[in-house]
Amino acid sequence: VKTGFTNLAGYCFVGAIQTQDTCLISVVLGSGWPPYQKYKWSDTSELMEYGKDNYQRTVLRIPSSEGYVSVKDGEKDYIMVRGDEVQISYPICNNDIVKEVILCEHLLPAPIEKGRKTGWKRIYVNEECVLEMSIFAVNNCPQKKFSKNFFEILHRFYI
Repeated sequence: VKTGFTNLAGYCFVGAIQTQDTCLISVVLGSGWPPYQKYKWSDTSELMEYGKDNYQRTVLRIPSSEGYVSVKDGEKDYIMVRGDEVQISYPICNNDIVKEVILCEHLLPAPIEKGRKTGWKRIYVNEECVLEMSIFAVNNCPQKKFSKNFFEILHRFYI
């Protein structure tokens, strides 16, 4: 969509094409110097063909999920955590490495407030995070009161 030339940068071109579901953008810099003005067109054409032939739009999705996490020194022994579904449309090449990683704490110290982030799920494409779903506590979990701990210890000791 823009052509140009400078002595330092040579022939340059920025262009785009729209396919059914994708817009490909090409930027070629230093694509020949006089008298090779047409290199920018052949370089752009090769880049666009490569993009069309090797990449396809893929929906990357992390479905909603819920589970339980243990609580240390809480009035409850565990709390429910939940993550809401997230998704994106992303260009994927056959050579790309796509992986999902989950990080969620297995033991949370009390007190825990509703909405506290307890972890996440991520999708990486070639080691770059492209999608993340946060995992949150669904309810509050106050810390055990000293008196409750004391009576639990007494109960265990005498039974």
